[in-house]
Amino acid sequence: MQADNIAFASDSNTELIFNDYLQVKFQHKETPVAYAQKYSVQSRSMISQIHLLDSQSVLIKFNGSYYDPTNLLSLGYWAWSEKISTMLPFDYWPPK
Repeated sequence: MQADNIAFASDSNTELIFNDYLQVKFQHKETPVAYAQKYSVQSRSMISQIHLLDSQSVLIKFNGSYYDPTNLLSLGYWAWSEKISTMLPFDYWPPK
């Protein structure tokens, strides 16, 4: 599938919409050993999937945040690698 079939620019944002799921394969990065061992992954490339849960589009803002976050499900490598630090508000700064 071509990128222009799943993502559409609107102002400074991008709208992401697709059917079923989208698989993302990082061909030039190897799967970390810890992930491969834990999940018995055979592929050397990192593979992730994203699903739109209610078949609506997701708006991706210029800073990487997206709305509605409850509509996007990450599986595979992204689900394993994304940690709590990426779930904090974009304007959060820890107290000094």
